[in-house]
Amino acid sequence: MVPIVENGKTVGIITDRDIVIRAIADGSGCDRPVREIATNDLVFVKPDASTKDAEKLMSERQIRRLPVVEGDRLVGIISLGDIAVKEGRDSRTGDTLESISEGVKKH
Repeated sequence: MVPIVENGKTVGIITDRDIVIRAIADGSGCDRPVREIATNDLVFVKPDASTKDAEKLMSERQIRRLPVVEGDRLVGIISLGDIAVKEGRDSRTGDTLESISEGVKKH
């Protein structure tokens, strides 16, 4: 995941999935502006959010990485892997990963 920042404000993100689905799979190719294939419907957390809140949001939106934004400024990115390492063996992390992967299991 790479954040797209304009005038200091996070306006989108681009992921490998965005590139595959919106550029390669539809045959239009990768010779396009990033803004045309980026995800603009941003989901983020504030720096003081709990890991439980971050996991819940990741699970609900089926995302593995979450921008951390303070005001309009990107201050970090938290991943499910970060939470797993910092929180240790917690069944919440496994449940979150299973929920995020629901779409994959159906195919």
